[in-house]
Amino acid sequence: MSRSARQMLTLGVLVLVFGGLTLLFFMTQEEEYLPDEEDIVATVAAMPRLIDRTARELVQATFTKGDRSFTLLELESDDGDAIWVYEGNEDIILNQNAVRDMVRNVFILISQEQVLDQVTNPAEFGIGQLVATGYFYDGTQAVVRLGNLTPDHRHYYTMVDGDSGLHLLPTINGERMLQGVEDIVDRQLPFLDSQTLVELYIRERGRDALEFEFDGTEEVAMQFGGTWLTMMAPFPDRAINSAIFDGSIWQPFQDFMLTEVVELLPTNLARFGLDDPLLEFYVEDFFGDSVHLLFGNMHDDEQIYVKFGDRPHVFLGERRHIEGMLGINHFSLIDRFVALVPIVDTYRVVIESTTRGNHEIFINNYQDEEERDRIAPVIDGREVDDTAFRRLYQSMIGIMLDRAIGIQEVPARPDMTITYHMEDRNEPPIVVEFFELDSNFYMVRQQTEELQFVTSRLALESLFESMGNILAVQLYVG
Repeated sequence: MSRSARQMLTLGVLVLVFGGLTLLFFMTQEEEYLPDEEDIVATVAAMPRLIDRTARELVQATFTKGDRSFTLLELESDDGDAIWVYEGNEDIILNQNAVRDMVRNVFILISQEQVLDQVTNPAEFGIGQLVATGYFYDGTQAVVRLGNLTPDHRHYYTMVDGDSGLHLLPTINGERMLQGVEDIVDRQLPFLDSQTLVELYIRERGRDALEFEFDGTEEVAMQFGGTWLTMMAPFPDRAINSAIFDGSIWQPFQDFMLTEVVELLPTNLARFGLDDPLLEFYVEDFFGDSVHLLFGNMHDDEQIYVKFGDRPHVFLGERRHIEGMLGINHFSLIDRFVALVPIVDTYRVVIESTTRGNHEIFINNYQDEEERDRIAPVIDGREVDDTAFRRLYQSMIGIMLDRAIGIQEVPARPDMTITYHMEDRNEPPIVVEFFELDSNFYMVRQQTEELQFVTSRLALESLFESMGNILAVQLYVG
């Protein structure tokens, strides 16, 4: 056998041996790291419990670190659930999950390992840097003394009064016990759906407040699967522009989080700019859930001071999520149609103009169920083309507000009026009035609104031009 052949044979054998060893390794690893459930239960059961009590027996827990101490009490809420509160100030709303994780360490501690049966000098292991005392319903108590981290930082040295042994407590459990009240304060904002909102208030320092309300009923909300907000201020009775609202306000707010507690019980809100907030935000939904936040000065380039309107503590939050609410154009948040009246809801339109004359339009909607999409429009007594009239009607209800100019005094009479008489004769007509401002704009309003918007003269010129063309064609055909 040649030398090269022997080398190839040797290499092949080595590959096979290596492959077999690799397979054997992973097979043994699987057996080692995938124990069955009974083995896991048996292993945990074999670990010594430092305190032989249950969660339901604990009624109070006190945590002392140096000269600082605080106590948590378990009480019964109005709905019968057990909740934990901060002794001395129940206005401090606690995160119940975080509290339960913290106090649980007082009564279900499991020792990872007992390293010494008898400790002669507890201070050598830092025992006493934190003392946690659990009080039980039968009047007894248990005291846990937390010490230093082990050299590998995987455990804390721990002792329990009445037990002279030194135990190892997993780091995560020790870290929970070392938390202060600031770490367990509730920082969660309730989830609110934009489709269920009934009230929204935003006030930026030095600017007019924004107020929106749902002006419908519970039945309407349930029937249509959502609520529609109407602006109350600064432009009363204008519907919300949902696309702008969602993009600039609602979605950023949904992403906003409180990151940490800066001061639990501040005595001087001016330090944080919260005596005169940069921004105040209040929102409430159909189910009575609400959020009231006050935003103050910047803490640094990214974070801003925040507090709840009904809670004392000051938090930090990321400013980028409220940027869309600062300097916002209030006009951009409203639906800018002057009067968006569906053609199927209208039976007659009257146009009165000091310069263009008066015109009367009958829609003549078909009432038969199979022909509801048909109309037989008549302008000034002349039947006109259905398709051409629909384009005319769309341009009429498509007249847009161009900008807000502040509330103006209403002149004695309008230059032009469009009145939409509703198919439902019990509904009042919708009246839109136009008042000449200059050569480019008309001031415009629905009759119930303040006079504070303008629309382009071009929109009206286009409307009359289209109507003239329709009548001219009809006259020619006739």
